[in-house]
Amino acid sequence: MVTEGSCWRASADTLEGNPGTAYTPRVRFAAGCIVEGRHFVPELSRFFGIVVRMFYDDHSPPHFHASYGSAKVVVSLSDLAVVKGALPPRAMGLLLEWALQHRPELEENWDLARTKQPLKSIAPLE
Repeated sequence: MVTEGSCWRASADTLEGNPGTAYTPRVRFAAGCIVEGRHFVPELSRFFGIVVRMFYDDHSPPHFHASYGSAKVVVSLSDLAVVKGALPPRAMGLLLEWALQHRPELEENWDLARTKQPLKSIAPLE
């Protein structure tokens, strides 16, 4: 069963490729979940065009990913500093306002992700 914010594999199999081509995994996931490379990326929140996600198999220090259109950013949970990337100034301001309000929930989700538990959705900025 898919729970809020989770990103569980519903089914998976491998398609046999033609000689000389790589095998292509075919995996179906819950709504609100995307796959980037081999990472399962649950969507934690969505507001004003900003999408906030957290990888299950991500590196330390604790952080989250956000996107706005084609712009992407990685933000540290400890001090809400930008680790990588950028969003337009207005979107960045909204994201940081949201993150400040929901830092304990983000930290809880980071801990859940480390133990491969379903992540919890976080209320959007209103």
